[in-house]
Amino acid sequence: MWGNKITLENIRLAGLYTHKFEGLPDHKELSFRTYYTARLKSGHLQPPPNSGATYAWMAPKEGLPQLHFEFMRQQLEPIVNQPGTVWGGTFLIIWKDDNYVGSKVLEQPYVLAE
Repeated sequence: MWGNKITLENIRLAGLYTHKFEGLPDHKELSFRTYYTARLKSGHLQPPPNSGATYAWMAPKEGLPQLHFEFMRQQLEPIVNQPGTVWGGTFLIIWKDDNYVGSKVLEQPYVLAE
């Protein structure tokens, strides 16, 4: 048996973004992506055995370039650069033939709460 046994503290909402979709006929509704920030109080991350996965803790500015989707980097950048603020925005996520092809900013990230 495997598992991650971590304890977090200071958990707080940091982003609430709206996603619209293009090219997914079975997903015409809006979707919301929430981001939270927290501090690790105790524990460690451990990938499942034989999964080939690796987990690494890194500074936020080091981690942003590692994200595969550009829209996630665009959503997380203001959260990293201005902690303590809750951000919102709207993004169009574009698919073709069940493959992600890109995204478009419909509303630039904006402050929801400070």
